[in-house]
Amino acid sequence: MKSDTTKLPPMDVINSNIKYLRSLRKLTQSAFAAELGIKRATLGAYEEGRAKPKYEVLIELADNFQVPLERLIREDLRGKELADLESQPYARPVNEPLVPLQRLQKDGDSPFRVLSITVDQDERENIEMVPAKAAAGYLSGMSDLDYIKELPKFQLPFLPIGTYRAFEIQGDSMLPLESGPIVVGEYVQNWQEIKDGGTYVLISENDGLVYKRVMNEIEQKQQLVCHSDNPIYPSFDLPVSELREAWEIKAFISKDLPKPDKSADRFVELMKEQQSQILDLRWELKQLKGN
Repeated sequence: MKSDTTKLPPMDVINSNIKYLRSLRKLTQSAFAAELGIKRATLGAYEEGRAKPKYEVLIELADNFQVPLERLIREDLRGKELADLESQPYARPVNEPLVPLQRLQKDGDSPFRVLSITVDQDERENIEMVPAKAAAGYLSGMSDLDYIKELPKFQLPFLPIGTYRAFEIQGDSMLPLESGPIVVGEYVQNWQEIKDGGTYVLISENDGLVYKRVMNEIEQKQQLVCHSDNPIYPSFDLPVSELREAWEIKAFISKDLPKPDKSADRFVELMKEQQSQILDLRWELKQLKGN
């Protein structure tokens, strides 16, 4: 079979491999979905990159084709025959980053990072919300599907397709956001793509759940530098070895309207003063012309 040598972004490898493996078996989406025990529309969403497959589906795929799971999720399989895939371990490229590129729903003794998610009746990923009172338990519960199922859930139709989670923020370290708003973050698969100056919710072993503005020093020092927008709080270094999840903030929800900008209020006052002075000058000019 002719190989397609176009290099895929890491997050697209799984989607491409599912479609490719189906083509090797010359199965329709309907037939292949029936074998996997999922809906045809769900398989279509996986192949087109509109949804991420559940761990159970990946296990079924790996068993179905006798392909090691790590090859299925990390290696671009296009152009390879089934005989070349069976039982051969994944050969990690020398330049592949040590920071994990994929997180999968799996139990605690998994060699993979764990990401548990829930979906609605239409197989759309929910946005699970972590209330402030549940934040302390999130580090230990984030890989537990039962814990995730108990979290409040909602949808935001204006967000692009992706994996999102919401967190209730406490404290005043990230002014002008005060204590109480909910920030909505998109799951970061490759930590090396964390943007300098971006705001993120970070989950780490020693600091738990924090919301900070981040500078990425993973390539140079294997760490993130976390800053607060409120200058009274000091910055700190977060070793990437302690990091468990990263969520890039895309939106926030608050029941309180933003407070007026005092500088804008002063500008309005100055404008009113100037208008009053102009009216006074006009009156004085009129008086002079009358004399």
